Amino acid sequence: MIQIISYPVLAITAIRFFVDRKAYLINQLIKYATRPGCHVIIEPGDRMLFGGYNRYAMKGDQRGNGETDKRILFAAKREFAEKGFSGARMGAIAKEAEVNQALIHYYFKSKENLYRQVLLQLFRMDQVKMIREQVEQWELKPSQSLYVAIYLIVHINLETMDPDFNRIIAREVVEGRRHLRPLIREYLIPQLELLEQVIIRGIASGEFSTRNSLMAVLDIVNFVRSYSINRDIYRGTKWYRRLYGRNSRDELFQFALEHTFKALSLSNEVHIPKIAPAIIKSLDKLVDTIKRQQNWNQLNSSETVLPVNPPKA
Repeated sequence: MIQIISYPVLAITAIRFFVDRKAYLINQLIKYATRPGCHVIIEPGDRMLFGGYNRYAMKGDQRGNGETDKRILFAAKREFAEKGFSGARMGAIAKEAEVNQALIHYYFKSKENLYRQVLLQLFRMDQVKMIREQVEQWELKPSQSLYVAIYLIVHINLETMDPDFNRIIAREVVEGRRHLRPLIREYLIPQLELLEQVIIRGIASGEFSTRNSLMAVLDIVNFVRSYSINRDIYRGTKWYRRLYGRNSRDELFQFALEHTFKALSLSNEVHIPKIAPAIIKSLDKLVDTIKRQQNWNQLNSSETVLPVNPPKA
């Protein structure tokens, strides 16, 4: 027998169904959100069956691993390198990172802050502190400190050079350096000053002599940087193998070392200090860690450098 249901009963049944469905979804949402390491984004979007309520987009991400923000940073780097800050679009970054755009705003708040985070990563702001803390464990003479500095400058530049870095900087210069200027003040100048202090201490101790300590610093840094940047310029020419062959890293280091110590020498003789093998081994581990952290495809913000017992110089 077919039972006839009146319109009021049908309406009440329908309302109860949709209310129960809404309650169930919210229940699941709360249950999901309270799981360790998860967060929930509620974003405008498609309407659900129960009417004019916004879609609940549940996005689980282990914040400790940071996989989502790494994908966003990598996608943003590519977009900013291709189009500059002004031309980059958050929607394109979201598509490349395979996340919804609301999630980018959740992590980085704004396009400008996302751009700054990309620049900070390219400038290795977090790694500078790590390097300084590591090197300060060793009691080194100024000449030994300069040796270590040149070793790190050469190896880090050659091991971690990102082609997108040069493209982003070039576009930033064209757009007026608005975002670059603070980083130059906050990062570049303090790092150059640290290296200059090594030379100044060497002058005071009678190990070095130079007319201008800051220009000596620029001579070291700019030469290595230029060598690294110009790799693609010489690619395909007869000079490429001579400049960037199999032993190019060691050749560059030895040249930079001899050139620098000769320029700072008190006499015609070049005195290059001895560095303990244990320190060189620690520096290689440091460079390897920075190389792995600088790999945007496998960027792991949870990676840290294990403390190294300071060996004797």
